[in-house]
Amino acid sequence: MIDLLRSGLPLQFDEESRVMNFIGSLVPVEPDVRRLSRSRDFYRDPQALGPEELYFMYRGVSQLWDIPLFENQELRYDITVVFPGKIGQECLRTIGHYHPACLASQRGLTFPEVYEVLAGVATYYLQRMNQDGSVADVAVMEAHPGEKCLIPPGYGHITINARREVLVMANLIERNFASRYQDFQQKRGPAYYGEYSTKGVRFVPNGNYGAVPPLRRIQPSEDQAAGITFGAPLYEAFLRSPDTFRYLVNPDQYPQDWEEVLANP
Repeated sequence: MIDLLRSGLPLQFDEESRVMNFIGSLVPVEPDVRRLSRSRDFYRDPQALGPEELYFMYRGVSQLWDIPLFENQELRYDITVVFPGKIGQECLRTIGHYHPACLASQRGLTFPEVYEVLAGVATYYLQRMNQDGSVADVAVMEAHPGEKCLIPPGYGHITINARREVLVMANLIERNFASRYQDFQQKRGPAYYGEYSTKGVRFVPNGNYGAVPPLRRIQPSEDQAAGITFGAPLYEAFLRSPDTFRYLVNPDQYPQDWEEVLANP
């Protein structure tokens, strides 16, 4: 049993039954299940062997009395459970997606997102494309429980579970938009594949992208102006200061320069 009190909510995930326990006044949520049989086009080898159930997505998790606040702020709090395993030689991962442009943004920016690791270790992979279809930037961050990752506008992203334990993470995101999956599907995944190795994840270029820039490794960092601190659960940070996260609804309201988000060494 994985205790998820780090989230600030009375949650438990039973690894054996693969059931999330919503305790007390938490609103029970049925997960969307990502299955290999419907996701093969997103992996390097579409015929590769792997587990059928890849990950569970619990969308709209909250206490009963917090529902109006999330709705008024146009935000949603989700929990994702990514299981350990491999798809061929690739580490088990999410299939990847991009976010659409925010209509409220005067600069045409896409929606950002905040992730928080609750259990296990996440390898967040982010890539940005040029207008001509070439890859402009690739950044990878390893995050541990309590650490957070801010996905800036313009970046597609996947989450890799390179460990032998279950990965559980939360995210805070604008509640109404639909993610774009087709870009990763057409290229059979990201610009770099993450494979298992004795030294951790080994990243191998995806030839469907042509030439790709060197992969940058970055570290999790706090951004207090954006409500991102490692000392408090994301859910509680939102409850304390909902307006701090308005940049998730309109990225023009981000209090700093978006170009600095992934600039740390």
